[in-house]
Amino acid sequence: MVRAGSFLLLLLGCAPAATPPTGRVSPQLPMGDPRIPSEQAVLAFDMSTRTADGRLRDLTLNGLHGVVHGTTPVTGPGGGAMQFAAVTDRVELPSRAWLDLDGPLSVVTRFRLDRLGRHQHVVACDDKFALWVTPSDKVRFVNTLGDGAETVAPLDAGKWHSVIGVFRGTAGDAIDTDNVEIWIDGVRSAVTVGSARRSGPAVWAKGILHPSDACAIGFESHQGEATHQRLPFFGAIDELVLFSRALSVEEIRRLTAAES
Repeated sequence: MVRAGSFLLLLLGCAPAATPPTGRVSPQLPMGDPRIPSEQAVLAFDMSTRTADGRLRDLTLNGLHGVVHGTTPVTGPGGGAMQFAAVTDRVELPSRAWLDLDGPLSVVTRFRLDRLGRHQHVVACDDKFALWVTPSDKVRFVNTLGDGAETVAPLDAGKWHSVIGVFRGTAGDAIDTDNVEIWIDGVRSAVTVGSARRSGPAVWAKGILHPSDACAIGFESHQGEATHQRLPFFGAIDELVLFSRALSVEEIRRLTAAES
């Protein structure tokens, strides 16, 4: 649990000058850095801290604790992490208004791929946003309706990567390389933008937040769509933080400084 003094420090968005950037999410540093304000953090998971009833603890005050199915505890760069190795391995998140995000928004995570050449999801919330890896091992940050950005370069297997997706617009905005960003290990990646479901310019369409079976870590249901029920995530996740705002470049660099 966050100590009262630590939480006040987070709200103020500042810290003593001697405090270095950590880039590591923990109960003491829910945002990964004490200088990053927490008031627009929707959820934060260190992927190891549990509630008394065994759920994955949301380190913000929103209480979006996740129901864990399968998975295996492992050690990651920031401490405890969670390994996914089957389609039944996932963390189900409650479908609450906090996740009804049309932008701006930011997804901060650190994960490792154990298998390549697969369609696999890090986190998804239908029909709002998703961060996933394509069969060509490229990172996609999308609205789950087919519109978004994809990295030009693929990821490799067996290595931990800091991955941050940022959307600086809102629903209805045309998507371009100015308002959708994907950062890999502290470097802004070259991306392509487009739509998988329509011709013409990609637009961050306004989707609905489904009342159930909508949001998960390590899985995306697409409301029971048959193909997606056979798409496991093969890898491990060390942390996940979601913001209802676009992180600044300075904040992104703070979060990734420890891994640089």
